Amino acid sequence: INELLEALREALAEERAKCQHLESCQILTGSDGQALVTLWYRRELDGSWQRNFADPLAAQLGCSIVGYDKRHYKRRCSGDGRILQWFEVNGRQFPQFRRDGVFCQSNLGICHQMM
Repeated sequence: INELLEALREALAEERAKCQHLESCQILTGSDGQALVTLWYRRELDGSWQRNFADPLAAQLGCSIVGYDKRHYKRRCSGDGRILQWFEVNGRQFPQFRRDGVFCQSNLGICHQMM
């Protein structure tokens, strides 16, 4: 997460215009290194935001980038927009698809105990 956060900060610093009206950022990671970055904006996000910023950033960081327009609650996604976490319970493997905006127990040890 620390490496991803630093790379994200650098990318946003280079693209000051893309920071305009950026309200918050959430990062969700899996145990295998998959990551999902969600950026919440107070402005409308259009196709150019995705093409010129989110798609290249997702490729650079090796993760999914999801942008939300809080005003219209539109979701723009570069990459899968989710991560896959596997859990083993009693010798069986179970998948958990994690996505932005949906609660999941992010502490893997606690999640495993819950299952």
